[in-house]
Amino acid sequence: MTTLCTLTEHELLNNTLAHKFYLALTPFIVCIGLIGNILTVCVFILTDLKRQSVSIITIALAIVDSFVLLIPVSILWLEKILRQDLTDLSPFWCRTHVVQVG
Repeated sequence: MTTLCTLTEHELLNNTLAHKFYLALTPFIVCIGLIGNILTVCVFILTDLKRQSVSIITIALAIVDSFVLLIPVSILWLEKILRQDLTDLSPFWCRTHVVQVG
C-alpha cells in the first residue's frame, strides 16, 4: 500500500466556487463561534449557574469548541508562514490526511 501526496487540498480547490466561499465565510464562522464561546463561559462563570454540574460541562464544551475552531485555522496559517504544505514535512500527516492508493 502506497500513499500519494502529490495533490494538496488547496491545489484541488484552487479558484473554485467552493474555495471562494471557504475563504469568505471562514473568518465570520470563527469569529462568531469564538464570541459565542466567550459569552457562554462568561455567563456560566459570572452568574449563580457556575454551581451546577451541567454548567461545568458546558464551560468545558465551549473551551474545547474554541480549540476546534482555532486549530484548523492555525494549521493553514502555519502552512502560509512556512510556505510549505504540512504533508511534505511529515510522513504521519501524509498517511493520516491523504487517501491511500493500492
